[in-house]
Amino acid sequence: MRLTIIVVLFIAYVIFLIFLFVKIGEQDTPRIAEPFIEDSLLVQTSEADNLLAEFMLAFNQGDYDRARQIAATLQEKYPGSPQAEKAAQMLAGLKPETPQPVAYKAPTSSKPKTAPATSRPTTTSREQPASKPQIGDLSAKIQENEARLQDALSRMRKERDDRQGITWYFNKNVSHYVYKNSFEAYIGQSDAGEVWLRLRIYFTGENPLNINSYQVYADDREYSISTLYGNMEQGSGPRGYWEWYDMQVSPKEMKVINEVMIANRNAVRYIGSKGIWERAMTEGEKLRLTHVMEAYNALLIQKELLSVNVVPGN
Repeated sequence: MRLTIIVVLFIAYVIFLIFLFVKIGEQDTPRIAEPFIEDSLLVQTSEADNLLAEFMLAFNQGDYDRARQIAATLQEKYPGSPQAEKAAQMLAGLKPETPQPVAYKAPTSSKPKTAPATSRPTTTSREQPASKPQIGDLSAKIQENEARLQDALSRMRKERDDRQGITWYFNKNVSHYVYKNSFEAYIGQSDAGEVWLRLRIYFTGENPLNINSYQVYADDREYSISTLYGNMEQGSGPRGYWEWYDMQVSPKEMKVINEVMIANRNAVRYIGSKGIWERAMTEGEKLRLTHVMEAYNALLIQKELLSVNVVPGN
């Protein structure tokens, strides 16, 4: 009987040691990140989110007529929703609508068809010229947008390039230190008032990737960004290898940024000739993109308002 008890205790002790070694081994073994895209976890965006993304794309491209149509659809289908309110807020600085110039049609001739910048179609008794906004209305809109602009720029860091006549705006809490992984946007504004957006994607790791493209995931949507249209810089140091890509944002990348901001889950896949690496984007990255886009849109509205021709008010 005593021998049986001893054997049982010995077996239990051996099982305990095996269990202990397995647990220690699991802690020492690095975990492989789960794939970002899983069919069971995909989040379908609502129609309101999709409409807001289309609105943001049209607005950032300067297609304000299209933006107004989408905003009206949002207000009709989803009155009082955050998406409808955001669209209405962004359009507030553009009202009253400014008259669009009518294209001049030159007579047929062998010479190049050029139209004087000041040419306007002759009005008839049935056609009345579009009324211009008054100074008082425009001033109120400028002041309203100025408050929005200053609030947005308070979260930005300004850098001046006197040689090129450009002011750059970056997130205050983001440096361009190369040893990091992030997806960032920043703004350029020329002394002439032109405003544009740039995108910078950072990578750092123990081994180089020689990145040639990126895949950006926004919920169930996937977008590709090639490194052929910007500047890629690479290097190494005591903390490993780093690669970062900088490009001017086109309508394609603008859509990616807008989708990322409203998506529930985002990821970036870095694709190179020496390897592929993937990571999930953080909420901090989304917030920084939102701050940049708020400042960018406020600068665009300011430019639009300052270019409006007005008539004296009463």
